[in-house]
Amino acid sequence: MAIAINGESLSSPTAAPPVPARVISPRRDSQTPVVEPQMRKADAARTLSVCKRSVDGYIASGKLKIVKLGTAVRIDPRDLRLFIDAMKTTTET
Repeated sequence: MAIAINGESLSSPTAAPPVPARVISPRRDSQTPVVEPQMRKADAARTLSVCKRSVDGYIASGKLKIVKLGTAVRIDPRDLRLFIDAMKTTTET
């Protein structure tokens, strides 16, 4: 900023403070989520085409693992996939 005294232009005695550099976070692959969204029991039941009480039974028997977040119960989609794979059979009963 210039200051004029008696018609003479004087430059500012102090320079403007430097602008801080912008911090750029490392780029993440947009196709790979950091953490997969966890499912509610109702979501798992809908995926399996069973009622929520059936999912409760699978959890109680230890066949399906859960994630406890405080009082909330969630199911990791990877655990649901493992459960489905474990339930596969070669013959119809």
